Amino acid sequence: MRHFKGTGTRVTDIVLAPGFMCDASLWDDMEGELAALGTLHHADLSRDTTLDGMAERLLRDAPPRFLLTGFSMGGYVARRAAVAAPGRIAGLVLINTSARGDTVRQQTRKPDMVEMARRSAYRGLTRNARMAALHPARRDETALLDRLQDMALGLGKETFLRQLALVRRDEHDRLGRIASPTLVVASRHDALRSLAEAEELADGIPGADIRILEGSGHMSPLEEPSALAALIVDWAGRLTAPA
Repeated sequence: MRHFKGTGTRVTDIVLAPGFMCDASLWDDMEGELAALGTLHHADLSRDTTLDGMAERLLRDAPPRFLLTGFSMGGYVARRAAVAAPGRIAGLVLINTSARGDTVRQQTRKPDMVEMARRSAYRGLTRNARMAALHPARRDETALLDRLQDMALGLGKETFLRQLALVRRDEHDRLGRIASPTLVVASRHDALRSLAEAEELADGIPGADIRILEGSGHMSPLEEPSALAALIVDWAGRLTAPA
């Protein structure tokens, strides 16, 4: 894990788990604001072949007790870590993610997609895939598209194959096992994860709060980093605020 030492009032250590084909640079534009809460640690989701394996590595590398933030695929990992080690998770933030599993169509197509990708030259993510992750008004912004591609190229083909092959099972029946205070964040213009999926998470996790970013697509850490950081800082600050 890469560390970023914060200043100001410390709430806790913070572990940040990125999404599909994203690395620690996903959070670059938020680090200064989040560091006001404490020390930032970046989970490595690039080396394991299962979500459980990713969660186990995250817990091995993490501080004894921490605020855990998971974005998209990282939200699946974060939920597993929260269930596995409830006493270590001071708070859980789930951003643009879901508890839904792969559809039947996805289950059927995934092995062929992985095999096709294995046989092909790796050129990162397609432009269409990157555009779909952004707010409609930002889909031609070269800087954002390039940042997504830089992360994908940096992680490389083997990580792409591992993450493409991940099996996601429906986990709504496990949400009630999450004991940590939880914030669910959704984005109004997210074409990859719906508001309904966020509401399912908030309804299933005891006592969870939900907030909506009105001006963002799926990639809110890149699209609206200050607004997202403000939500997290405000909510996390309340975890230790005096009654």
